[in-house]
Amino acid sequence: MSANYWESKWARSIASRERLLDSQLDDRARGLTEEQIQQIKVHFTTSICQFVKKYKEKYRVDLRRRVASTATVYFRRFYLRNCFCRVDPRLMFVGCIYLAAKVEESVVHAKHLVMFARTFRPPWGYEVKHLLDAEMVIMEDLNFNLVLFSPYRSLQALLRDSGLGEALGPRAWAFLNDSYHTDVHLLHPPHVIALAAVQLAAAEMAQQQQQEGEQQQTGQGRQGQGQGKLEGQQQQQQQQQAGQQGHDVSAEALLDRLSRWLVSLDVDLGAVADVVVDLTDMLASCALGGVPQLGVDAANRLLDAVQGAAAAPGLAPAQARTPG
Repeated sequence: MSANYWESKWARSIASRERLLDSQLDDRARGLTEEQIQQIKVHFTTSICQFVKKYKEKYRVDLRRRVASTATVYFRRFYLRNCFCRVDPRLMFVGCIYLAAKVEESVVHAKHLVMFARTFRPPWGYEVKHLLDAEMVIMEDLNFNLVLFSPYRSLQALLRDSGLGEALGPRAWAFLNDSYHTDVHLLHPPHVIALAAVQLAAAEMAQQQQQEGEQQQTGQGRQGQGQGKLEGQQQQQQQQQAGQQGHDVSAEALLDRLSRWLVSLDVDLGAVADVVVDLTDMLASCALGGVPQLGVDAANRLLDAVQGAAAAPGLAPAQARTPG
């Protein structure tokens, strides 16, 4: 593996939006809409995170945090070349976890993984041999390029370089976690995604403080009406000055500092803006109920319908692959 992202195979395998639209054509031909395809992807992204968390709790093993994020990227990249109607994602998401655990040096036993999958998503009718076959298929489709460049590492370096880690770190980390519910990790380098998370964190912080300032001013006005005129005016003026000073330091000054720092970087700010738009759209859609998440039963019904007889448990994934 190259220590430099730009010299690695991952840099040369960045997908285009056109490539995303051209993927899973068989699924569309069998009746799945674009919204349903995205719903299935989000469903299994969430399933990966829940599976890793609950497996860790049940078996008390030290599964690294990056296992879930690595498995998610494997899953989404695998389905750039494959379709839900030909390769069952109910098997492949577990295969991605199994492979990611090895790569991230948190090895789990295939037998334990299969036993847990049967209780996590019943009915899950696959055997250990199917899981091992799935692992090989995933590795082949990834061209055995398994070690990812983590955006979390990029985020830590960027926050340290900007000096904004204390102010924006937790918020940026949360946005980075949310980014795995989208395809941005197939479209952009990790440092670009990390920068977008920092920008979103700063914007959220500024918006929150603006709302708090407006609420404070409203409360001050009501409080001033119930006091003596002079006392109320003095207290309101003092509180407004204190609130304005806090706003200047924590929001306006922070945004100005962030802007000047971003300009100093040798980075494609247009690409950063694209990631910001993708994440903002995803979060807005979730908040407004635009793309409802699938439950387990709904996801199974969709997959059974699109797969037909090919969904029978025990089907080896190598038999159902989409040709190169």
